[in-house]
Amino acid sequence: MRADLDPIDLGRIGVLPSCWLVEHVDGDFQYRIAGDKIIEAFNQPLIKRSLKEILDPDTAKEIGRRWALCLDTRKAYINKGYVSAPKGYRYLGVRVGVPLLNTAGDPTFVLGYTIYREVSKVLNEPLATSIESDNLVFFDLVNFENEVQLD
Repeated sequence: MRADLDPIDLGRIGVLPSCWLVEHVDGDFQYRIAGDKIIEAFNQPLIKRSLKEILDPDTAKEIGRRWALCLDTRKAYINKGYVSAPKGYRYLGVRVGVPLLNTAGDPTFVLGYTIYREVSKVLNEPLATSIESDNLVFFDLVNFENEVQLD
């Protein structure tokens, strides 16, 4: 549950810089936690901002659809390849997202961890055509070992 998540604990174990937490609010997702590496990659404040404010409309729609599927199915996801970034940039990386419940027991939050490997500036090319398209897999955390092959 979201109530069990303490950013201080994430910092203590050294993972907070690459962590992010979004909440599904009024049909969009808003950042509640964004570690330093996430903020650096987006080069702008993220807390209390929605996908629609941060990303171009096509990218925001695609990422929102992915996070909604994560919540609707109550399955985590992992992907390797290009990950979302501000317009004009691509990051090669790995992203994991895990659904979290609110205090009423409803899946409302996605907790994520992103590792950025490299960045390249892309001129005159829409980002949404290739974001997060490589090796996307949704999986049940209980059966993680049986469902996901990382080769």
